[in-house]
Amino acid sequence: MDVAAEPIAVVYQAADGCPRQEDFVAQITARTTRTRMAGPGEPARRFDVWIARTEDGGHVGTLRVDDLEGRSTSREIDGATCEEVVSALALVTALTIDPDASTAAVATPAP
Repeated sequence: MDVAAEPIAVVYQAADGCPRQEDFVAQITARTTRTRMAGPGEPARRFDVWIARTEDGGHVGTLRVDDLEGRSTSREIDGATCEEVVSALALVTALTIDPDASTAAVATPAP
């Protein structure tokens, strides 16, 4: 049985030198075929991503998910590099959309 691809909206803000939004979305779609970017005006679950440098030179990322019923959940992940944080947040996003998403590593392009 084929499962329809869920439309999602991604709002992405990251520190200079971090992977781009397109890289983040590519990591999600590399892990699951059960999602696609929503079209203009299309109802969609929203994933807001913020990534910042920390005082110790690492990075911290926050993922907030807003569902279609107006509920929100959030998750914070820190790591040594921005690429590490982006990868972790993309994995969490993919698993949020599809509990059967691949957990295998996905290459993150250099900024």
